[in-house]
Amino acid sequence: MSRAGTAVASAAPVTPDAASPPGAASPPDALPGDAHRPGAAASRWRGAVTSYLVYQALALVSWWHLLGHVGSALPTGSADPGQEVWFLAQLPHALGSGTDPFFSHAIFAPQGVNLLSNTSMPLIGLLLAPVTATAGPVAALDVAVLLAPALSALGAFALCRRHVSWQPAAFVGGLCYGFGPFLIGDLRYAHLDLT
Repeated sequence: MSRAGTAVASAAPVTPDAASPPGAASPPDALPGDAHRPGAAASRWRGAVTSYLVYQALALVSWWHLLGHVGSALPTGSADPGQEVWFLAQLPHALGSGTDPFFSHAIFAPQGVNLLSNTSMPLIGLLLAPVTATAGPVAALDVAVLLAPALSALGAFALCRRHVSWQPAAFVGGLCYGFGPFLIGDLRYAHLDLT
């Protein structure tokens, strides 16, 4: 190695990463410029809760026409909301009657149909089963439509927050996803499997 190469190597600045032992990784929750700051975790939680509350308020404003009619009104735009109501009602019915929740003879009788090869939403149906059992499947669909944009935006916020240290940037990222044309357009047809 020449003297010039040695001089350049010794003059290179030492970064915090270079001082770390090989194989050492930063904690998974660490964000750029946010690591090991006192109160950082509490600040992140406050930011997430505040963002969710704003997202949920925007979702309620977006779907204001459903608010006074939860349980009796469906999103309009196609016949798809009726199918989604049936899917939400079918899972609690199947579990309550002891039949297969993933296959139904009520469609294409007498052969029946595999519901997993269609747009059924068993997890959403299970999560909303208490609403379905107490207020009916139309109310469960309305609740899902009111929650879907805010929860989707919160998921995007959490993803963005892993890559940016400035919470307002993550908030805008969540806002663009949760209230973008894809989600809002599909919610008009009650496509909960996509939103």
